Amino acid sequence: MSIIEFSKVTKTFGQHKVLNEASFTVPYGSVFGFLGNNGAGKSTTVRLMLGLLKPSDGEIRLFSHPSTIALPKCLNNIGCIIDAPALYQHLTANEYLSLTQRMKNIPKNDIDRVLNIVEMLPHKNGVISEFSLGMKQRLAIANALLGAPDLLVLDEPTNGLDPQGMVDIRELLRSLPKKTGSTIFVSSHLLSEVERIVSHVAIINRGEVVLQDTLKNLVSAEGKLTVSCEQLSNAKTLLSAADFQCSTNLSGELIIGGISKTQCSQIHHLLSKHRIDFWQSTFDQLSLEETFMKICNKQENVKSFDRKRVA
Repeated sequence: MSIIEFSKVTKTFGQHKVLNEASFTVPYGSVFGFLGNNGAGKSTTVRLMLGLLKPSDGEIRLFSHPSTIALPKCLNNIGCIIDAPALYQHLTANEYLSLTQRMKNIPKNDIDRVLNIVEMLPHKNGVISEFSLGMKQRLAIANALLGAPDLLVLDEPTNGLDPQGMVDIRELLRSLPKKTGSTIFVSSHLLSEVERIVSHVAIINRGEVVLQDTLKNLVSAEGKLTVSCEQLSNAKTLLSAADFQCSTNLSGELIIGGISKTQCSQIHHLLSKHRIDFWQSTFDQLSLEETFMKICNKQENVKSFDRKRVA
């Protein structure tokens, strides 16, 4: 069951098409990473999701209903941070959260609950202007969590943070599903950070959603095998003839790319059969960033080929 569903959503501004028939679904209870380079259409997607923009075509559903029906009824059930959070620097954390608490008409003790979740309760009476960027981001997340929303939407939540701040926010986001039960939608271009948080992934490239899967399936689908052997040239020739993608690294090791883990035994058997001795073999799965680059490069190559055919 999906909490968010985009079905062939297109958004144009004048002659410029920002989203092109984008389709993806966000399962309930997931930490969903919506990934793409800057300018790929991520922020436009978030704004469409929250009703800040209207789609030019296609359908958006939230909580199993069309967004035009769901948003007026369920807006208080969605917490969000878009761009840099607008914080009133002269207020204390408690005073700032009290504004949202009163606007949402929720119990005042919910402030302590959300501050405790983001580990900011000891700073409840601290002045926001004296907080670090990481603390300010935690406070913004606490504000989004007021009222215990079922859906939390975060657009580039680690932007502008130093390395330690990024680590802190990453650990916080990782803990949120267990602490709150919310579905988390994270839009980001920082793939190495997102990989440590999410359970599901969609990749957007130039306005098109080119892939959606679980993180486990996505990063375990392919990898590379590094082999240390004596007869390097013979091994490379043998495996290349068997249609494996082979190269060598600066350490004089053989790299076989674009394979699954189950193919390792086939390679080992082939080397042994031709009496090529190897003393070390290591399989590494592709990272999310490597998978992302491969998918986007493949899409660009296909489009380039299509343009050449038309020309």
